[in-house]
Amino acid sequence: MMKTLLSIIMCALMLIAALASCAPAKSDSQSSSGDETAKYTAYLEEHLESTPERKPASLVIETAENSETYGVDMTAFSDDGYLTRAEYGEVVILGKTGAGLDRAVRDYVKNGNPDDYFTVYGEGYRVKKLTVAGNDISEYAVIRDDNADECNTFASSELVSYIEKTCGAVLPEYTASEYAAASDKPQRTITLTVDYPALGDEAFRIEIGADGNIIIAGGRFRGCMYGVYDLLEDIGWRFVGDSVGIVWGNKDSSIEYLYEADHIDLTAALNRTESPAIAFRQIYDADTLTQNINNLGVKNKINSIWASTSKYGSYGLTGVACHGLQGHHSEIFTDDVYEGMDISGKQPCFTDEAVLECIDAYTVRYVETRLAAGQQIGREIVTVDLSQWDSGEREFCTCKNCLKVFKEEGCTMGAVLRMGNRAAQLLTDNNYGGVNISLLAYSGTNKPPKKTEPLDNVRISYCIYVGSGHIACSNHPVSGVDCDPESGYSNTVYAEELNGWAAICHNKNLDVWYYPMNAYSYAFPSPYFDSLYEDLIYFSEIGVNGIMMLCNREDGAHLDSLAVWLGSMLAWDSSVTKDEYYAAIEEWFNIVYGGAGENMYEYMRMCEYAANMTGCWCAFHSSNTDKVDNEFMAEKFDYMYSL
Repeated sequence: MMKTLLSIIMCALMLIAALASCAPAKSDSQSSSGDETAKYTAYLEEHLESTPERKPASLVIETAENSETYGVDMTAFSDDGYLTRAEYGEVVILGKTGAGLDRAVRDYVKNGNPDDYFTVYGEGYRVKKLTVAGNDISEYAVIRDDNADECNTFASSELVSYIEKTCGAVLPEYTASEYAAASDKPQRTITLTVDYPALGDEAFRIEIGADGNIIIAGGRFRGCMYGVYDLLEDIGWRFVGDSVGIVWGNKDSSIEYLYEADHIDLTAALNRTESPAIAFRQIYDADTLTQNINNLGVKNKINSIWASTSKYGSYGLTGVACHGLQGHHSEIFTDDVYEGMDISGKQPCFTDEAVLECIDAYTVRYVETRLAAGQQIGREIVTVDLSQWDSGEREFCTCKNCLKVFKEEGCTMGAVLRMGNRAAQLLTDNNYGGVNISLLAYSGTNKPPKKTEPLDNVRISYCIYVGSGHIACSNHPVSGVDCDPESGYSNTVYAEELNGWAAICHNKNLDVWYYPMNAYSYAFPSPYFDSLYEDLIYFSEIGVNGIMMLCNREDGAHLDSLAVWLGSMLAWDSSVTKDEYYAAIEEWFNIVYGGAGENMYEYMRMCEYAANMTGCWCAFHSSNTDKVDNEFMAEKFDYMYSL
């Protein structure tokens, strides 16, 4: 049974008696023997050093496992919940877990005093009453389609789980047939149903009717799931991070937050239909490759992290173009063609008929093998990666035929695209509509050809990093508007090339490899959030259809969880204003850092400002001293450290 705040206050009144019997001598402090509580004792004592009048005469810091010693049962607290009681110099801080202790000691440092202070956080259900058009949520059942796949079944169970976490109501789940046959059942319903092709793969529609029933209609793959998470956000849930080890000391910790409310009423004012601005939204994060899809990914409308994970509906996606001919060379080329081929450097000849025939055969075989295994076109079978070797522009074949094509097209990509179009036409001829050829525009193939355009079933994946004799600038928008064209690190060339690809892809089948990070900067957070906003809006405006956003906290860029959250928000909805964008950043800091959020947000913005004072630099190639204005950092060092 949910414990009320009154019961906690009553228990808290017992703390003084408990302290009287077990408190140490004055000026002493104690905690349980674990490192978890000891480090927070040390933290509190250190941060009160400058205000000795606020230091406790006696201090107890404990987690839930020992809280009943002090008359408090913390079962009904959230993991980051806590209770602090201070009176007559004696202070007791009880946290449900280490996360709770973290919030508690920081709250005490900021707001507490040893003589008269009492605060409770995270006790009981955070929403006291939840209704739909005035009807209590406990009167509802959740219904899903009879043929619901694993993704929509998961969405149904998630809705039930989070409503229980919200207010304690446990809603029964039914399939449509089960609900029709049931005799003793709730009369009010929340129905999850697929509406395809009207809502495509991922769009969703939320309808709260005059009768108080809710319909969440979705596209055939992930639409219902996104609709469920959006409805939960309407209730007050936020899913702000998949891994923020700097807060909890656990890189696998998920941060989910629910705003407190006495009463939430869901009404028809929330009705809407949404679809993504960028269809394919993928994340690659080497540090949390297996965690993202369960935590941050699906809840923030990221539809893939590199590998397909069908458990959560990560199908129907374009495959990432990543040197497919090189990675699968042993499956593609016959022995007589393969002999002498240098897979570590020189590209194959893209005008050699024997090479092209091997690629043709592999393309058809790729689809046929998967069809024979029971996979479906448009679901598991979407793209064939025929992108070139990972090498430089000078490694392309210079035979007579290749040079002729290069001259006609004005670039080496001309021969590669002709190869891709040939394979794509073969798919069409074999009635394999819905399967695309994926080619990489990167390091030698950046430039769009002058004559040949991609066929409708050819996807171009443009990588903004290195190529055409340039290295990308990490400090300015990829549109190149703020870059120095003469700089070795400039986006002007990349923007010209990307715009050229957008023109011949005709607002379809253009993907972007995107690196929004300040790699290797251990000394300060990655200052790239001003550009992140401009970049995602730019991609949407020029017709980019897919984004592969690379983040990697192994390089010390601890704010990549924020970048992923913001990137997924903008990739879904490109109408977000700058004010809304920065409000979202502030919200993230306030949720992740609690009472310290305001300070941490200011610190991050100062790092961003220090970077904006500099010129063009590259995350991977420039030194840390080139990435910020050092005079500014030196001048503001003491203040930033105090934050």
